[in-house]
Amino acid sequence: MATKSMSEIEQIRAANAALKERVNYQDFKDDGKYKDDIVVIVNGENFIIQRGVMVQLPKYVIMVLESKDRELRSANKYIEEAEALAKAL
Repeated sequence: MATKSMSEIEQIRAANAALKERVNYQDFKDDGKYKDDIVVIVNGENFIIQRGVMVQLPKYVIMVLESKDRELRSANKYIEEAEALAKAL
C-alpha cells in the first residue's frame, strides 16, 4: 500500500479546511412554492436554512445546494422537452 507524503497530506488538509470555510448565502423566498426552510444533511450534519435571510454556511453545503439547483434545472428541461414532444405527436 502506498503511503502519502507529508506534502500530499498537507494539501488534503488545506482542501478540507477550504471546504469548511464559511461564506454568505441567501436563497430565494416567496409566498408560494419557495417559502419553507431548506434542510441539507451532509455526512450526518444537519443544516436548516431559512429562506430570504443571509446566513453563513460552509462551502461544502453551498456545493450541495448548487448541485441540487443544477439537477432541478436539468429535470425541468427534460420535462419541457418531453411535453413538447408529446404535443408534436
